[in-house]
Amino acid sequence: NHLSSIEDLMDRAETYELKGMTKKNYESALEIMFNSESISVGGEIIPREIVRRRLENISYEHIVYVDNNMPRKLVDGKVEIQVRKPVPYIINALYNALRYTADEIVKMEYGDNVSADLFRKEDDDEIFI
Repeated sequence: NHLSSIEDLMDRAETYELKGMTKKNYESALEIMFNSESISVGGEIIPREIVRRRLENISYEHIVYVDNNMPRKLVDGKVEIQVRKPVPYIINALYNALRYTADEIVKMEYGDNVSADLFRKEDDDEIFI
């Protein structure tokens, strides 16, 4: 379950499913989390070893959970993120979300009768975030 590289992390998080600025923001956040000596979450400094230990459990469900809960609003007929600095927001939200397993995330989002397996993407499925 050990993360050997940033590429391994991106694979586990399935960032290849993301598009445009969403992809760029999540990949930037993950790079910072993986490479930094420490990160700040809620004013607390978290050392690299602890961050990497949490990152070992990352899944696409964590990315979707954070993205689904990012504040948005409709502006001129377009949905816009209402976060001025999305990368630090993603770092904080993702670090906190990583306390939970993929199944726990799915249950929080969709209820107790649903499993993360239900949301596993097939090759011909399209994903929209």
